[in-house]
Amino acid sequence: MAEYTESPDPFRTADKKGRLLSSGTFALQGHDAGSVVSFRNIEVKPLLDLDVHLGNGLTLDAALANSRKYGYTYGFVIAWPTPDDFRKPPQAYAGQDLNHSAITSFSPDNGPGVEFDYVIGNFAPLTNADTRIDDRQRFMDQLVGRIEKLSSQKYIKVLARATALPADLKANYDTLWTPERMDRVIKALRDANIAMEINDRLHTPSAAFIQRAKAAGVRFTFGSDNTGPNDLGKLAYCIDMIQQCGLKATNMWTP
Repeated sequence: MAEYTESPDPFRTADKKGRLLSSGTFALQGHDAGSVVSFRNIEVKPLLDLDVHLGNGLTLDAALANSRKYGYTYGFVIAWPTPDDFRKPPQAYAGQDLNHSAITSFSPDNGPGVEFDYVIGNFAPLTNADTRIDDRQRFMDQLVGRIEKLSSQKYIKVLARATALPADLKANYDTLWTPERMDRVIKALRDANIAMEINDRLHTPSAAFIQRAKAAGVRFTFGSDNTGPNDLGKLAYCIDMIQQCGLKATNMWTP
């Protein structure tokens, strides 16, 4: 295998002017007329991790090294407001990351020197890990209502931490996410053409939720949603959901 980034105007001899790489190129080569080469069972699985956070010890160079090691294309999400020194790396995507309080101050216009490929909305519940929730049904209804309301922002392309619940409610995920609540979230995302993130760190949504959303025509993205360098994932949960839920390339959203 070779790691190679082609320049905008690579040198080629006169008889090889057309030998340029394009999007999605795979090069399989026998070097001389005497070579006997066989290829078998070549499979391609495009894996995009569109929720990677820099900082807390994770540098851009270290993140890109990890993406090359495991074969993922990364999308680096940058919290609003955008730092003045951020520049989108040419070999990755860049996403504007909005929590639900940033929606009110956000402008779809890009920051200086930044060309964002997508806006990712993080609508996770605003509770601390140790918060005790006394009225669980009321909390769930408020969460669903917040997702419905914020999904009306047409510039949002991905729902991050989709369906994640606070620590106090995690054990009751399957009962609290009733079919009616699932369908309300699914309808909001489908109507707004917003993709549902399959979150590798939080292991959400559940397979049942994903299958229900898939049947309704919702598309998906993958996200490590890391908190630093030590939990920048290998998308193991996402790959498991591909197999369990029968996800195909047509079920995925890409920038």
